[in-house]
Amino acid sequence: MMPRFYNIDEYGLILTRGGNHGYGDSIGRTVRGAIKPNSSKMMDGPLRCYKYVSGSTKPYIQLYRHPIFMNDDKPNTFSRDHYSYLCIGLKHFNMNATLKSIVSGVRWRLSDKFTQTIDLWLWTKAITGNKLASLLFFMIKIPMLLLNSLNNWFWTVYGGFSKEMDQQSYDNAFPLKLTKRQKWITSDDKFGGKVEGTLFYPTYALLNSMMQLYVMKDSIGKSIAKVCARPMVGTNTVLKILTGIKVTPEEVYGYKPMKGGRWTTKLNERNDRDTRILDLTYWTDPWFVDREFVIGLYTQSKKAA
Repeated sequence: MMPRFYNIDEYGLILTRGGNHGYGDSIGRTVRGAIKPNSSKMMDGPLRCYKYVSGSTKPYIQLYRHPIFMNDDKPNTFSRDHYSYLCIGLKHFNMNATLKSIVSGVRWRLSDKFTQTIDLWLWTKAITGNKLASLLFFMIKIPMLLLNSLNNWFWTVYGGFSKEMDQQSYDNAFPLKLTKRQKWITSDDKFGGKVEGTLFYPTYALLNSMMQLYVMKDSIGKSIAKVCARPMVGTNTVLKILTGIKVTPEEVYGYKPMKGGRWTTKLNERNDRDTRILDLTYWTDPWFVDREFVIGLYTQSKKAA
């Protein structure tokens, strides 16, 4: 029996084959994987990633990347992205009572490593019905997206980064060679280690932001925010759909599954992952989260049009 690349574990969360199995990003992967079947049942897994904790004044909700980390002695690293995807899934499936309960029970400090940001906090309030929060969210988000678009344009030009490739061209060119300047822009070794990570606004963060907009009600603010994000999209079909850029059926249904989280990265010198096309003859099941995700978004966007 040939193996599957993606598996649903005993907690109902989608894991990957090999390495650490992607436990840390299982919530986002599961929410994205639920889009095409459009099944709220798939939220059972993400909803097992929190528990109530006795606080100094009242109980609060503590979130975890995966249930296996609940009794871990290591610091809890549940991040803003994970919280965002949990809320995205609940809002998408109209699980509004559960969403409100979690949003009201989560503290400003999400984990040992991460706190909420003001735009994330406002977004959670906006999707639970607060109109003022929605207005304030777009007042912050729109300038942020504009600045990030300019930031990415500047570092692309300064670093001499190529345009994002289509998946076949990238697969053929892998691994790409980086210049000394490109390595500096995308590495952790900058300014004596004081600036960590890439100087670009990351694609995974852009995807998260666009998914936040996806579950919000249509509005002028939402339309403007999507337009502001478009210069950062490139050949990413999912981001095209989410920002309202026209895509063809061939672009969607002709997509070949890739490893390395294709929709959360850029297919050029910015990519630091092994993002190559999977050899489909090796895998038993044709179910691949990245392919199902883009098809699900496309079909739902066509219905909404």
